[in-house]
Amino acid sequence: MFTQTKKFVFSAGHNNKKPFTKATYEQHSSEIDLVHNRIQTDLYEYFCKKLGKDNVETEADSGHGKKIDIVVRDKDDNYIFYEIKRSYSVRLCIREALGQLMDYAFYPKEDNAKKLIVVVVSPPKEEDHVVSTYLQQIRDRFSVPIYWQRYDSETKALEDIEH
Repeated sequence: MFTQTKKFVFSAGHNNKKPFTKATYEQHSSEIDLVHNRIQTDLYEYFCKKLGKDNVETEADSGHGKKIDIVVRDKDDNYIFYEIKRSYSVRLCIREALGQLMDYAFYPKEDNAKKLIVVVVSPPKEEDHVVSTYLQQIRDRFSVPIYWQRYDSETKALEDIEH
């Protein structure tokens, strides 16, 4: 039996997670770098400066128990969903994020986001333009508003170009 899920509801704010954690294995101890959490915090601060705190949310409840990395409300009251991926190539990041973003935006019968963006941290590669063409084909053929943007760890911001 299908149970009704609740709807996505935007609630500005940031759920700050630890940037590091400590792990102990037998008699050894080491600090684990939680890069995803740091990127999420950096982008929260970036969007807050750009759009104001009332327009940014991290770990947003999708309405059916899943968490969206970052949701931004634009000036027209539309939502943009961001999913952070750290794989070594843009193509792999998109492969990992596409299903998640589609689920957040459209499940079970919703239209929650104006735009879906995969945030990548991988360095530029020759194949990046091919991946951009691939996403353009998805946008044209299936009307899925999917893009990717590169996170710049030095500026702690997204590059201006949406591919």
